[in-house]
Amino acid sequence: MDCNVTYPPITFSINGHQYNLTSDVLTMDIGLGGNQCLFALWSGKNFMQNFGIDWAFNAPFIRAYCHSYDVNKNQLGLAPVKKKKKSEL
Repeated sequence: MDCNVTYPPITFSINGHQYNLTSDVLTMDIGLGGNQCLFALWSGKNFMQNFGIDWAFNAPFIRAYCHSYDVNKNQLGLAPVKKKKKSEL
């Protein structure tokens, strides 16, 4: 896809909570050239279907939300990542 394309956020609901993945997180420049980028979300069909997984939350979700694991309570916490302004980089 074109690296400059923008589109509305894709929203997932997990346990009643809404999580948005925006175009700046889902559009990945992996050096394909010609202003072509990768759309970083795909269906698990044919890849992970044997494991009962329909969708995989990979790099885009990990970049957008901080994960906190509590193994003893069998819980996972998610919080939006604070984005730095370009002037802070």
